[in-house]
Amino acid sequence: LDRSSAASDVYKRQLYVTDSATGMVFAVSSSGKVSPWATGDSLSGSPACPAPLPFPMGANGIVMTPAAAFVANTAKGSVVRISILPDGSAGSQVTLFEDCRYVGLDGMALANDGALWIAQNGAPGRLLRMAPSGNVTVVHDGAPLDGPASVAFVDRWDGARSLLVTNAAFFLSLIHI
Repeated sequence: LDRSSAASDVYKRQLYVTDSATGMVFAVSSSGKVSPWATGDSLSGSPACPAPLPFPMGANGIVMTPAAAFVANTAKGSVVRISILPDGSAGSQVTLFEDCRYVGLDGMALANDGALWIAQNGAPGRLLRMAPSGNVTVVHDGAPLDGPASVAFVDRWDGARSLLVTNAAFFLSLIHI
């Protein structure tokens, strides 16, 4: 599974999967039972922001913590925080930011400092950082990004951490052929 659209909750032994077409988050139990976990207007796609999307993509990238799920909405350029109730069900949804400048949000990763690092798909695409305060900054714009889709932190052999970014390569790679 693409980690940008699926997250595992080891506390509840569930897998959470976003569906960009329906704007839903599904929970998959350890026995394989699939059920809707979260839905709502904040997760649905919208044509309000002009973008070269094949359809108004909603819920996409997802990151889980013990207290909340963070979900990127591609078409709205937003990140939504969904609280996790004690029984594991979805609680309230709060849009942390929404801005048409950020249409194309895709995979996300959570840094040790609580910041979300977010791939913004597009030509060429950008890498964003949302601080725990909600402030969004562009960390990188341009090459070698080519439609960045997923991001992940990894611990290196020397004790440092690295951020990995995958490119969907829908855009610029066609120009170089």
